[in-house]
Amino acid sequence: DYDQIVRTTSYFPESAPLDPDRAVEESRFSYWEYLPGENFTVSQDSGQPSKIHILMAKPPLHMVVENNQVTKISGEREPTPDQVYAAREMAKTYRRVKKIPGFIQDHAPIMEFQRHKNQNYWLQYHRSKNIDTAEFRLDSPPENEAGKGPWMETNFIRGVTTEKGSETSILVPSPALSSKYSSLKQSPLPLAEVLTAKTKRLYVDLTRESKRRSTESGDHIIASNMFKTNTYASISLEQLVGNDIAKILRKEAAQTPEDNFPLEIKVQVISDGNKAYIRWTQLPDIPKIQAITGRQAP
Repeated sequence: DYDQIVRTTSYFPESAPLDPDRAVEESRFSYWEYLPGENFTVSQDSGQPSKIHILMAKPPLHMVVENNQVTKISGEREPTPDQVYAAREMAKTYRRVKKIPGFIQDHAPIMEFQRHKNQNYWLQYHRSKNIDTAEFRLDSPPENEAGKGPWMETNFIRGVTTEKGSETSILVPSPALSSKYSSLKQSPLPLAEVLTAKTKRLYVDLTRESKRRSTESGDHIIASNMFKTNTYASISLEQLVGNDIAKILRKEAAQTPEDNFPLEIKVQVISDGNKAYIRWTQLPDIPKIQAITGRQAP
């Protein structure tokens, strides 16, 4: 059942109505000549247009260029002087390409670069999301409500929501989830890419905060999740639900049979593009969790 397969990936709990074979058949691809050097993914922030995100694949590094100033967002090491210089130059090239006649000025595309022997090579352009700025500003978290989790500031945000926020469901990472995803007959990369491009929704990433995912900043799927969805937010499971509930969820998830649907958490996110807050609105119906929250799950 394709719907079940898609819903058991960590990318889109609410699946899009796509046939996997047709989706892959309709995908476009190209052949590339190998070029040594460092690969970069570059994209404008759709919610904060003054920011240009620079994602380097290996070694993993995420930088933001704003007003010619380079800030490290994540990565195991500080950017070298050459990487800082390269980021500034890529940001300038990105804005120049956007001004070429025929390009949509209010769009925030993804561009790919390769840097070799101190030279930046522009590789390709991918459509992403149009620029959409918020009409409100978040100076402080909203008021907490009984029966729902406390508002927590996200570790990273790209994109905006309405002032009332957006809701979605996220899945707790588990061996069953990974097994379902790896069982796809087609390569998961093109299928995930198609799903991302077809989806217009909020995406909350629980895995970006893990050591495994944080070391893959330049990964195609991560970049697509980050820039092609309407709004992208990242936070750890422990930050979202607290350490005690996170331990219960991880233990339950590890014991989830492969044929079962993974544990699901409903959340709400409010973002002005610069700052965002998230809270859980419904947790899995597990007695130990109910004992902690003091409420009966619906």
